[in-house]
Formats: sequence, structure tokens, C-alpha cells
Amino acid sequence: MHTVIPQNEMDTPGRFRIRVHGSPSRQWVTGMVGNVEFRSEQTSGGTETILTANLLDQASLIGFVNALYNQGHAILSVERLPSEAADESPEQDQQPPN
Repeated sequence: MHTVIPQNEMDTPGRFRIRVHGSPSRQWVTGMVGNVEFRSEQTSGGTETILTANLLDQASLIGFVNALYNQGHAILSVERLPSEAADESPEQDQQPPN
């Protein structure tokens, strides 16, 4: 599913999930964006690494994606994750009717 983000949120801080081919250095990635979650998976095409990090804005995202690419990691996907406020919406807490 493709989520359209309103224009005014594009230049605000956000949480992003970036999937790349290969295994970027944890030290290098941490030096680029600070605290980041790493998860590696073995696929038929080799190792894929999923990086989840908080970034300041679109410029930070593009800079990080370009740096990953320049390090030789093909970019497989980039996803902006919903904000925590969206995750705590009242609809999710309601019980279905009996």
C-alpha cells in the first residue's frame, strides 16, 4: 500500500525504514545518522539490510540514501513510517462489537 504524505510533513522530522542490498558498516551508518536500528536478512539475492532511523527532513533522507548508494549499496526501498501519534489512534483501541 502506498501512503501519500501531505506536503507540509515532507520537511519535518520523521522515522524512515530503508532497505539496502549488502551490509553497510554499523559504525559508518551510526556516524552518518546517529541511533539506528539494524536488521539483516538472507535472501536469494544475497544479504539485505533494513535500517530504521529518525531523520530531520527530506534533505537528510536524500543525503543518507545517496551516501549509502555511493558506498555501493543498492537502494531497494525507502518508507516513511507513521508517526507515533498515528499509531495510538482511538480506533485501534476500540473493541469490535459482539
